[in-house]
Amino acid sequence: MLVCMLFATTVAMAQTNPTPQGMPYTQNFSAYTGSTTTYLAGWQGWTIAGSTSAVAFPTAAPNGNQTQAAGTNASTSGSVYDFNGKIGFLNTGSALKSFCLSMNTTGYTSVQVSYVAATQRTLPAERIGAIGLQYRIGTTGTFQDVGTAYQNINTVANTTGNGSINPSTITVNLPASCDNLS
Repeated sequence: MLVCMLFATTVAMAQTNPTPQGMPYTQNFSAYTGSTTTYLAGWQGWTIAGSTSAVAFPTAAPNGNQTQAAGTNASTSGSVYDFNGKIGFLNTGSALKSFCLSMNTTGYTSVQVSYVAATQRTLPAERIGAIGLQYRIGTTGTFQDVGTAYQNINTVANTTGNGSINPSTITVNLPASCDNLS
């Protein structure tokens, strides 16, 4: 068994499940140079059925893989992007994108996840974006919300370069059902 964490958005082709990574695990995406199109070990991009008009984060299993592309804040296509030192995704009105990190928690309890969420591309008064953390046990089935969410501020234009706005560190403890799984 493994714990797969999905970073999904609010807004049945099989998916590839990444190889679980051991703990402790850290990643700073320093290998992302703005042109990386290969996922790091343990990571995979996915598409999710639904639209950005949904109020809740979708929990259904992904419906396919999403390739990783080189991107900047000027990118407008829905994709998972290497934003030069960070991974991110951009949805369209009808295409939800996400990425997953697969973890092996053997020997660990009270697993804590911490990540920095920020807004890459936004225009004032456009749709509001949000990021949530979800998990599932194993490689199939639905995801469970962890109960955290990040929301962009949607008041400042950010459509050039690679800089992010409104960074926020999110820290959450995974439920006991994620403990000690291989």
